[in-house]
Amino acid sequence: MTTRTRTQLLREEEAREEVSCFNCAKSHKVSRSADSTICPYCSTYIGFGDVEIREQRTSEVRTHGDVLVKKGATLVGGVSCRNLKVYGKVLGRIRCTEQAAFLASSRVLRPVSCGRLLIGKKAKLHFSHPITVEEAEIRGEAHGEFTCLGRFHVGKRGMVYGAVAAKAIVVDAGGCMVGELRIIKEREAIRRFGRTLAEAEGPTS
Repeated sequence: MTTRTRTQLLREEEAREEVSCFNCAKSHKVSRSADSTICPYCSTYIGFGDVEIREQRTSEVRTHGDVLVKKGATLVGGVSCRNLKVYGKVLGRIRCTEQAAFLASSRVLRPVSCGRLLIGKKAKLHFSHPITVEEAEIRGEAHGEFTCLGRFHVGKRGMVYGAVAAKAIVVDAGGCMVGELRIIKEREAIRRFGRTLAEAEGPTS
């Protein structure tokens, strides 16, 4: 094999990314420029497009793109996506491979799984189920039970009420945490993350 051929193969590999199927959870690699793909294991359609919710939507949203729920809109069904930005309400289960940003006040009644949790400055969130994330930034107000594999950061006007277990907890001057605080090891955090992920991947009905 020539050096040029090796270089070409390396570039082709770098231009591909691994995606997980929403149905069977198996992963395969696709081109970064693709708009969609078919799971080679179960033939499920997988889209990569961004979705914008402007009104009420009852059906589940599943995409490897980003989802925006606009002010006044309600997503009744669950959502699986890359990044989620919520100005309205989401009533179903939430699973984001990267960030879930809540930028308006609401009650989150179903399980949430995401890489990074962001609570906006003017948002007041009440989470009914325990949440496990890789990283959290609280700029507004959050109520619930949180487990963080990495850093749990409360901003200068952030407020947290409930229980927080994290590998690291940082509270800026002016921030407030009321409840149980605990520093945990990575092994326990990963175990909790697995339980939360299983809940978020359950039936959406």
